[in-house]
Amino acid sequence: MSARSLLAALGFPLGFGLLAVLLGKDDNWDLLHYHYYNPHAWLHGRNGHDLLAADFHVYFNPLLDLPFYLGNRHLPGAALTFLLGALHGVNGLLLWRIAGHVLRPGTGVPPLVPALVGMLGAGSIYVVGTTYYDALVALPVFAALWLILRRWDLVQHGPLGRSLPLLVLAGACAGTGVGLKQTVAVFAVGIGVALLLLPGRRIASMVAFGIGGVIGVLATSGFWLWHLWETTGNPLFPYFNHVFRSPLGPAEDLRTRHAMPRDLWEALTWPLVMLRAPWRVDSPVRDAKLLVAYLAVPAGLLLALARPRAENLLAERRIAVFLLVATAVSYLVWLRLFSIYRYLIPVEMLAPLVILAALGFAPLAPRAARILAVALMIAILPIQPSNRDRIAWDGAMGAPFVAAAPPGGMALEGALVVVPGWHPGWRPNAFVIPFFPPEVPFLRIVAHDDPAGRLVTGFDAEIARRIATHPGPVLVLMTPGGEAHVTASLARHNLAAEFAACRRLTTSIGGPLALCPVGRR
Repeated sequence: MSARSLLAALGFPLGFGLLAVLLGKDDNWDLLHYHYYNPHAWLHGRNGHDLLAADFHVYFNPLLDLPFYLGNRHLPGAALTFLLGALHGVNGLLLWRIAGHVLRPGTGVPPLVPALVGMLGAGSIYVVGTTYYDALVALPVFAALWLILRRWDLVQHGPLGRSLPLLVLAGACAGTGVGLKQTVAVFAVGIGVALLLLPGRRIASMVAFGIGGVIGVLATSGFWLWHLWETTGNPLFPYFNHVFRSPLGPAEDLRTRHAMPRDLWEALTWPLVMLRAPWRVDSPVRDAKLLVAYLAVPAGLLLALARPRAENLLAERRIAVFLLVATAVSYLVWLRLFSIYRYLIPVEMLAPLVILAALGFAPLAPRAARILAVALMIAILPIQPSNRDRIAWDGAMGAPFVAAAPPGGMALEGALVVVPGWHPGWRPNAFVIPFFPPEVPFLRIVAHDDPAGRLVTGFDAEIARRIATHPGPVLVLMTPGGEAHVTASLARHNLAAEFAACRRLTTSIGGPLALCPVGRR
């Protein structure tokens, strides 16, 4: 490895690790709600002891959150953030290696350029060093893509006895990401469908990749799928319950639909909608890369079909077609299932390379193609970033990232804590549960306007029974300012809070939160 390559290899992890720390401390909603609570509940057997303490999110695979949870117990907050950022930076190394197999030598755009431009995308920077994980779970998907492209001749023409095991391995890599976070499945599907382009071995290649995918999924989530099957009757609970029909939730698929296009015209112009109104896709950032890629990919594929014997001026022709098809399928599946921007960040990171692969099919002179390639890489660099979900370190870089302390003077021995669900102004709070005495159970009670409540209605009777028969003191964990909503939720269980006796919790993130004594009516 040359000195320049070594510098780039170290630069991605070190650079993005430092960037993560400089941007501030992660304070995102999911971290406060379930990313810290879930691994704690899993390790300490709180399933059943608590009920829906983080709403239906308690049924998400906790394995992805385990490293952060354990790291928080042993590392300073800034060090933990640096490691998350450095791991994020490994994506840059994989993108660089992928680009090296896609781009032709002498194109005027070194492979490092699209990798760096992709890593500097608005979505990438938004999630670096956070527990959103949407970029981190891209690592095994990019690894799968790299495995396929680095042995492209073998995958295309080599003996099946050698190419199929490679595809099983690539599928297993992608599957591990899917097992950790199911939203990554759209990219695994994209790669699998693109393998149908391989002449003479289409079905065998896709099946081998699919078998590997199943192996990967089972490796990282098999234990959790079985746990959900045993405890709820649905291995994907609460989703797709119209198939598994668990009695604990309604018989619906329950996918998140709020970010979906409203009509066909919006669906056809969705990247433009995302750029003009990013809040429609739960995003605070703007980045034109996806819009340019959205225009470039179909144009590139049409040109490839129209000129079947023409070479791609910037990329290896068959690899370019494979990459464009994989990207297009991934986008379409994402559009149909989610339409939430964070879930498409891996495509944003790959977009500069995809744009170059598509541009290479244009009927241009080689010099014009190279000039336009450089111009496009510069043109898509500007972004509108956001630091919405971060807070200042305020001198706490050396302290644990997540910390909380229950208020003194509250009777916690033998207590039961009820936690009202969402209401306007509500702040997630399950991250504080690990800092309470382990014998204290937390039960979620449905707020009168909580949209998540209908997902897990089968628990209502058990929660009501636990509250009614609890012999000790009852407390409520709440967001100050939400007294009216808390009162309505408590009244459903014949409870009333003593708001005058509420005391604030001390927390390193999130908040404000208060603990209040509750009386029976």
